[in-house]
Amino acid sequence: MEDLELDICKIIDLVNQNKKLEAIKLICDETKTDLKTAEDVVDIIESGKLENLANISFSDKKRERCSISKSNEGIIVNYYDLNGVKSVVTPAHPLWNRVNILMNNDEMLQEYENSFNQQKKVL
Repeated sequence: MEDLELDICKIIDLVNQNKKLEAIKLICDETKTDLKTAEDVVDIIESGKLENLANISFSDKKRERCSISKSNEGIIVNYYDLNGVKSVVTPAHPLWNRVNILMNNDEMLQEYENSFNQQKKVL
């Protein structure tokens, strides 16, 4: 299992207590994976073939993410929502604070914000 941020023992306990829906919900909530992958994990646990958990990939899990790049045109900040929809974000965008949080106040991001605010003052 790749990138698994989950207490697998807790999931096994829920499955053994016949609380499969709770286990599936917990997997989805903790890993942001899709329902099918969570159900596959529960099915593997039910089968008792825990070695097959190594074949489960959470690399396609849905999560917010951001990217920042510098080009001749300047700095470009992209925000990707849980569905992978991309938005170009500036400090005036409503998602700017969320981008700052996701990027841990990245130095280049701060540079861009300062530059943006300077240009805004000139206008």
